[in-house]
Parts: sequence; structure tokens; C-alpha cells
Amino acid sequence: GTPGEAPVDRAGVVINEVLAHTDAPQSDSIELFNTTNASVNVGGWYLSDEGDDLFKFQIPAGTVIAAGGYLVFDESDFNVTATGFALSGSQGDQVYLSQSQPLAGVVGLQDAVEFDATFNGDSVGRLPNGTGRLTRLAANSLGSANGDAEVGPLVVSEVNYHPDSPSSAALAIDSTLTDNDLEYIEIANPTSAAIVLTDWRLRGEADYDFVPGTTLAAGEAILVVSFDPADPLNANKLAAFEAHYGISSSVTIVGGFSGSLSNSSGRISLQQPDTPDLLGVIPH
Repeated sequence: GTPGEAPVDRAGVVINEVLAHTDAPQSDSIELFNTTNASVNVGGWYLSDEGDDLFKFQIPAGTVIAAGGYLVFDESDFNVTATGFALSGSQGDQVYLSQSQPLAGVVGLQDAVEFDATFNGDSVGRLPNGTGRLTRLAANSLGSANGDAEVGPLVVSEVNYHPDSPSSAALAIDSTLTDNDLEYIEIANPTSAAIVLTDWRLRGEADYDFVPGTTLAAGEAILVVSFDPADPLNANKLAAFEAHYGISSSVTIVGGFSGSLSNSSGRISLQQPDTPDLLGVIPH
């Protein structure tokens, strides 16, 4: 910040792609992208995975990124000294890009990104290229513009975060039904094969761990609601929910998720399990 003075713009170099979960011959990698129409000298700048220590790796003096150009660092650059670092693909991590300032020990933060666990060999990158949020990429594009996002195999196909008031038909079945009971998240399987939802989960505004063995058939969808439809005490609530939306009992409904969906805005993350690490922790 520059209170009382003219603002100082960032230099226009962003962290554009990160590969954090690798086995040899791949290596953890960080791509920088110069979004401007002029070359930028990033020599003396720093990369780090920790906000409390921005000085872990200093980019060599004289390093220049051409206008609209890309520069990739891997562990042979930023993880060869005692102060170096590697990235956690199984737990998620952060990357910070900072520029040294005239005052000793002070840096100006140029960019910072944060990501959750990633599949082995998969990178995350900004979409749209250079400006958007980090997204799982369909193909690694280190050193070039980011391509398409990788979506699936399952998708969040519908979210009703601000339902209308319960219908009269629904209230006739359960007079205690509220609009919050009518919230739901729909998960669809657009593939040609059934998918077992063991260890899949939702996180964000609503948290839910799918019951082991739950299966979503090819081309089908499942609704996650705020109450437990398998609880006999919720039999009337389930019937009222189905009556409100005019859906049959053949629709698979599970729950309940913890928390509630904000009526204004929020974020839902559908997380797929990966192979457990050596400690038995399941990356998502």
C-alpha cells in the first residue's frame, strides 16, 4: 500500500502454472508469465512456498522474461540449497513471487497462489491464461499458454443455494419444512461407466463425505441435501422435499451436508480421492 502517495503497480509477472505432484523424471515446477508488452528483469526476485519466509529461492541476477514470455523453474533451481523448497501435491501448497525493494529486508509481493491436492503429473494453471484462477489443466503446458481445463469424471451439475419457500403440498406433508431444507447440490456422472463414490467428498459452503460403496451409474445424478434422508425420523421431510420439487422416489438422495449454502455467493468443491500416501493420508 502507498497511502497518501501515488500507487505503484505490480510489474505484470504472474505465477501462471504449477506442477506440484511428481515422480521422476518429472520435477515440481513453477511457471512465470510476463503479461506485459515489455520485457521484465526478474533477476533478484524471490520464489517461496511460505508466506513467513519469502526469501527461499532468489532468481539469478540478469534473468529477463520477454514481453508475453514464459519462464519455468523446477526443483533443480529452487530446491538445491538448504533454504530451498519442494511443493506438496498430496496436501496442497502455496507459491509466492516477490520483488526486493530498496529497504533492506523488505519485499514487494508480486503474486501469490494457493492450491489443493493435485493428481500425480497434473498441473494447475490460470484460466483464462495469465489472469484467471488456478484450474486443473487437461494437459501440462509449462513454457506456453495454458489450454483447456480438465473436468470430471464427475461434475457439480446443479446447485440450489436459495430455494423458494416450501410449497403448500410440501407443508401438508411436513409443516416444519423450511427453505433451508430444500437446498441441494446435484452431482452428475456424464461418463459411460459407473463410479464408486467411496472417499469422494464435498467441501466449501457445504461439507459432505459420501458413504463408502455409494455408486453413481453412468449418465445418472445424485442429490446431496442438508438432512439425512436415510434417517427414519426424516421420512416426512424427505417426502415433502420430493413433493416440493415433483421428483419421484427413484431419484437418489443422500445427506446431510454440514453447514448451509449462502443465499448470496459461495464456493463448492467436489474432491476426488487419490492413492493414499505413505502415512495413509488420502489426498483429495
